[in-house]
Amino acid sequence: MKDPFNNQLVNDIRNILNEELPNGEPFKLTIPNSKVARYLDYSKSMEIPDVHISGLGVYSIDFLKKAIKEDLARFSDQIGRMDAQRLLVHLTDFDGRKTSGMYFAYKLYGLMEIEEFLKNPAVKRKLSLMKKKKQSGG
Repeated sequence: MKDPFNNQLVNDIRNILNEELPNGEPFKLTIPNSKVARYLDYSKSMEIPDVHISGLGVYSIDFLKKAIKEDLARFSDQIGRMDAQRLLVHLTDFDGRKTSGMYFAYKLYGLMEIEEFLKNPAVKRKLSLMKKKKQSGG
Protein backbone atom coordinates (compact mmCIF):
# COMPACT_ATOMS: atom_id res chain seq x y z
CA MET A 1 0.00 0.00 0.00
CA LYS A 2 1.49 3.31 -1.07
CA ASP A 3 1.49 6.00 1.59
CA PRO A 4 0.32 9.35 0.13
CA PHE A 5 2.34 11.18 2.78
CA ASN A 6 5.54 9.30 2.06
CA ASN A 7 7.35 12.13 0.23
CA GLN A 8 6.18 14.66 2.79
CA LEU A 9 7.25 12.30 5.58
CA VAL A 10 10.77 12.05 4.14
CA ASN A 11 11.03 15.84 3.91
CA ASP A 12 9.72 16.30 7.44
CA ILE A 13 12.21 13.76 8.78
CA ARG A 14 15.05 15.54 6.99
CA ASN A 15 13.95 18.84 8.53
CA ILE A 16 13.75 17.33 12.02
CA LEU A 17 17.17 15.74 11.73
CA ASN A 18 18.74 19.01 10.66
CA GLU A 19 17.27 20.88 13.64
CA GLU A 20 19.09 21.30 16.92
CA LEU A 21 17.47 19.35 19.71
CA PRO A 22 15.97 21.47 22.50
CA ASN A 23 18.16 21.62 25.62
CA GLY A 24 15.39 20.40 27.94
CA GLU A 25 14.53 17.34 25.84
CA PRO A 26 17.70 16.13 24.11
CA PHE A 27 16.54 12.55 23.66
CA LYS A 28 13.08 12.94 22.09
CA LEU A 29 12.23 12.40 18.45
CA THR A 30 8.98 13.82 17.06
CA ILE A 31 7.23 11.57 14.56
CA PRO A 32 6.10 13.80 11.66
CA ASN A 33 2.74 13.35 9.89
CA SER A 34 1.72 10.76 12.44
CA LYS A 35 -1.95 10.19 13.15
CA VAL A 36 -1.44 8.39 16.46
CA ALA A 37 2.19 8.22 17.64
CA ARG A 38 3.49 11.68 18.59
CA TYR A 39 7.09 11.22 19.76
CA LEU A 40 9.70 8.75 20.97
CA ASP A 41 11.44 9.54 24.26
CA TYR A 42 14.87 8.01 24.82
CA SER A 43 15.52 9.82 28.11
CA LYS A 44 15.17 6.69 30.28
CA SER A 45 16.68 4.12 27.91
CA MET A 46 18.27 4.25 24.48
CA GLU A 47 17.25 0.61 23.91
CA ILE A 48 13.58 0.75 24.93
CA PRO A 49 12.09 4.20 24.26
CA ASP A 50 8.81 5.50 25.59
CA VAL A 51 6.24 6.45 23.00
CA HIS A 52 3.41 8.96 23.29
CA ILE A 53 0.23 7.54 21.76
CA SER A 54 -2.34 10.27 21.17
CA GLY A 55 -5.39 9.75 23.35
CA LEU A 56 -3.84 6.94 25.37
CA GLY A 57 -0.69 8.22 27.06
CA VAL A 58 3.02 7.40 27.24
CA TYR A 59 4.15 3.77 27.19
CA SER A 60 7.39 1.92 26.63
CA ILE A 61 7.46 0.11 23.30
CA ASP A 62 7.74 -3.22 25.14
CA PHE A 63 4.62 -2.46 27.18
CA LEU A 64 2.78 -1.38 24.03
CA LYS A 65 3.59 -4.69 22.31
CA LYS A 66 2.52 -6.61 25.42
CA ALA A 67 -0.78 -4.68 25.57
CA ILE A 68 -1.47 -5.47 21.89
CA LYS A 69 -0.82 -9.19 22.53
CA GLU A 70 -3.18 -9.16 25.52
CA ASP A 71 -5.88 -7.40 23.50
CA LEU A 72 -5.56 -9.96 20.70
CA ALA A 73 -5.86 -12.81 23.20
CA ARG A 74 -8.95 -11.19 24.69
CA PHE A 75 -10.49 -10.70 21.25
CA SER A 76 -9.74 -14.31 20.28
CA ASP A 77 -11.65 -15.44 23.38
CA GLN A 78 -14.64 -13.36 22.23
CA ILE A 79 -14.94 -14.96 18.79
CA GLY A 80 -17.43 -17.52 20.07
CA ARG A 81 -19.52 -14.90 21.87
CA MET A 82 -20.00 -12.33 19.10
CA ASP A 83 -20.54 -12.33 15.36
CA ALA A 84 -17.79 -11.43 12.91
CA GLN A 85 -19.22 -7.97 12.13
CA ARG A 86 -19.17 -6.93 15.79
CA LEU A 87 -15.66 -8.30 16.23
CA LEU A 88 -14.49 -6.36 13.17
CA VAL A 89 -15.85 -3.13 14.71
CA HIS A 90 -13.94 -3.89 17.91
CA LEU A 91 -10.72 -4.50 16.00
CA THR A 92 -10.86 -1.53 13.65
CA ASP A 93 -12.87 1.16 15.48
CA PHE A 94 -11.28 4.56 14.85
CA ASP A 95 -14.37 6.71 15.22
CA GLY A 96 -13.71 7.69 18.83
CA ARG A 97 -16.59 5.90 20.53
CA LYS A 98 -14.24 4.92 23.38
CA THR A 99 -14.67 1.20 22.75
CA SER A 100 -12.01 -1.37 23.49
CA GLY A 101 -11.55 -1.59 19.73
CA MET A 102 -10.68 2.08 19.46
CA TYR A 103 -7.94 1.67 22.03
CA PHE A 104 -6.67 -1.46 20.30
CA ALA A 105 -6.63 0.26 16.91
CA TYR A 106 -4.71 3.24 18.33
CA LYS A 107 -2.14 0.96 19.96
CA LEU A 108 -1.66 -1.10 16.81
CA TYR A 109 -1.61 1.90 14.45
CA GLY A 110 0.81 3.72 16.76
CA LEU A 111 3.17 0.74 16.80
CA MET A 112 2.97 0.54 13.00
CA GLU A 113 3.85 4.25 12.69
CA ILE A 114 6.79 3.86 15.07
CA GLU A 115 8.18 0.84 13.25
CA GLU A 116 7.87 2.64 9.90
CA PHE A 117 9.57 5.75 11.33
CA LEU A 118 12.46 3.74 12.79
CA LYS A 119 13.20 2.06 9.42
CA ASN A 120 14.33 5.37 7.94
CA PRO A 121 18.15 5.52 7.56
CA ALA A 122 18.22 9.19 8.60
CA VAL A 123 16.41 8.32 11.83
CA LYS A 124 18.84 5.46 12.46
CA ARG A 125 21.74 7.93 12.05
CA LYS A 126 20.10 10.38 14.43
CA LEU A 127 19.63 7.62 17.02
CA SER A 128 23.29 6.66 16.73
CA LEU A 129 24.29 10.26 17.36
CA MET A 130 21.90 10.45 20.31
CA LYS A 131 23.41 7.25 21.79
CA LYS A 132 26.92 8.66 21.49
CA LYS A 133 25.80 11.94 23.05
CA LYS A 134 24.11 10.13 25.94
CA GLN A 135 27.15 7.89 26.52
CA SER A 136 29.41 10.92 26.63
CA GLY A 137 27.19 12.49 29.28
CA GLY A 138 25.77 15.22 27.10
